Amino acid sequence: MRRLLAGAAVAAAVLGTVEGAGAQGPFGLTVPVSAEVRGGLAIPSGDFADVADAGFGIGASVHVQVAPRVSVYGGYSWTEFDLDGPSADGTDRGWELGARVAFPGVGYSPWVRAGLLFHDFDVEVAGVDFDGDDDVGFEVGAGAAFPLGPRVSVSPGFAYRRYSTEFFDRSDRSVSYLSLDVGLRIRL
Repeated sequence: MRRLLAGAAVAAAVLGTVEGAGAQGPFGLTVPVSAEVRGGLAIPSGDFADVADAGFGIGASVHVQVAPRVSVYGGYSWTEFDLDGPSADGTDRGWELGARVAFPGVGYSPWVRAGLLFHDFDVEVAGVDFDGDDDVGFEVGAGAAFPLGPRVSVSPGFAYRRYSTEFFDRSDRSVSYLSLDVGLRIRL
């Protein structure tokens, strides 16, 4: 629960720092900026599914529109998994950076995204924390945005995330999972 509250605090901090961020860009142009919070289910895949059960994750990101229908994003996410073994939990957390492309739709806007993950995977066994030596990973995803008003939209989607980590036996292990989540996006 402590980690869930810490993740929520990070999400709130990210949103708080972008308040009023639809700021001036080059040549006095207004740069469209939006903030998004997401939450949902994480389903382990591959070898990771052999040691982890489904978990829950939350995240927050800031999107800056760089071209019509194209935005770059940066964010932070946190996902916790129950691991096989007595009193073992795994936490995937870290930063992500990528691009999102939206497509025109009637009453909604489908989107795809791809980016890099700068995540850490930590294991807690019976109250003792162990950190892995982690590599840069990737994420790809898709979804659709449904407007709730002129500045707010709800956006269900999914993403596949994967990166490598090194643990006790010094061998590389992949952390990979499918994230099924819903986001609330606010244009600032």
